[in-house]
Amino acid sequence: MSRPNAKSLILGMSSLVIICFSIWTFGMRQLSSSTSKLDTRFVPDAAFRGRIVATIIERRTGPERNLEFLIDLDGGEISTSPNAQPFSGSLSPGGNLDYRDCARAVEIRAPGDELAAYCMVKDSRYSVGVRNLKSGVQAREWSASKGWRVSGLIWSADSKSIAVLSAKERMDFGLVGLLSAASGHPIPLITFEVTLLCAQTGHELKLPVIREDSPSGWARLDWIQ
Repeated sequence: MSRPNAKSLILGMSSLVIICFSIWTFGMRQLSSSTSKLDTRFVPDAAFRGRIVATIIERRTGPERNLEFLIDLDGGEISTSPNAQPFSGSLSPGGNLDYRDCARAVEIRAPGDELAAYCMVKDSRYSVGVRNLKSGVQAREWSASKGWRVSGLIWSADSKSIAVLSAKERMDFGLVGLLSAASGHPIPLITFEVTLLCAQTGHELKLPVIREDSPSGWARLDWIQ
């Protein structure tokens, strides 16, 4: 190959790399702002009190992002602290669960040690159960919507309520996603939401989506008050 042709090829490849990087950066910014469009208000329910922190970490699509969402159950609002420091309070047992935890029906004991909650998965459908530790009787059962997995399960301090973290995944098939997939690094987009359950009744409260299309997102819950 002649020197002029080689030079043109190098310039062409460099331009292509710059264009791809610009498109990827723009796409990541668009994904990062996905939560800002969500409705963060909800009607408070007297059955559920206190505050819950949802921590989301995005680390496979550029610089690591630590996001913190405060769920104020008394005020009926979800507020956001972008680029927050990792949560440093007391971690709630069951704040993050994976498929293996649910496949083994790992039990999360309530603070009062009378009840235990557990996540189950059967035929790709996730559910949450609560049982009385003394009698072994199941107090209640809740099923996640089709296509959603249970990613966390925590108790309130008074052992009356449970917060269930659910996640739904899809692959990014936009231009950025296709470029990443072509390079061997497909981008999973995760949507996170929380449902509150009364431990011994059928009462529940589904909260607004916390974060939509979180690129490679990992999340956990902690009941802080």
